[in-house]
Amino acid sequence: MANDLELNQDDIENVARRRFNGLTTAEERLLRAAPAGEVAYCGPTVLHKDNDPSKADSWGDERTIRAALIRWLCVDPNASKRIDPRGVRLFGALILNSLDLSFVTVPFLLGFYRCRLSDDANLMGIKVPRLDFDGSFT
Repeated sequence: MANDLELNQDDIENVARRRFNGLTTAEERLLRAAPAGEVAYCGPTVLHKDNDPSKADSWGDERTIRAALIRWLCVDPNASKRIDPRGVRLFGALILNSLDLSFVTVPFLLGFYRCRLSDDANLMGIKVPRLDFDGSFT
């Protein structure tokens, strides 16, 4: 059984399963997309009308991603080195809880497209190549 020190690209999802009980569909999509340099599409379609973040209260649990999972991908050195330089990119996700990336150096892009943040984000002192909240809503 691999531990965090032996984490490789093939088992980042398995390590996350042990750390974060009961991954949602969106979290699984994120964990598969980020190491491959792809966008994690969390909605039922990529059509903008289906991904209006002002209507996120009606989105199902399958679209939720815990802020703690995003933080883990950014701060854990064994996880973050497995993320493609194109970064963590989410489309149409509901980010649950406060996203605390204060004073974190993130080596890859963070893109939240048409996402909804359920709580505030703490980005004080963050160092990141690019941070994009295009079309997102808090």
